Amino acid sequence: QAIDSADLHLGDDVLEGSSQEIHDVMQLIVETYLIFDRNATGFIQKGLLPKTVDELGRKGEGGSNPLLSEDRWKEMDWDQNGCITFEEFVFSFQKWVITDQIEED
Repeated sequence: QAIDSADLHLGDDVLEGSSQEIHDVMQLIVETYLIFDRNATGFIQKGLLPKTVDELGRKGEGGSNPLLSEDRWKEMDWDQNGCITFEEFVFSFQKWVITDQIEED
């Protein structure tokens, strides 16, 4: 099922009673996801990721990008079908945030 930014927009009614910080973080996750799901297909395709990363000019140390590592992809693509759904993307972000918080403590 195709998605678009209107489907993923998190309005105040969705997060009523939640803090603005949570709203902002979720909005950032949505916007980031849509950078990689340019065609709004509802998933990020592994084969298209290198082109998107190259176009964004994102390089890590040594000219590589950690998003393109096989380990990182496996971490995000839970069902190993070669695509990352929005749900998989959000849960990966959640895992990274929790891991970072534990490492900081």
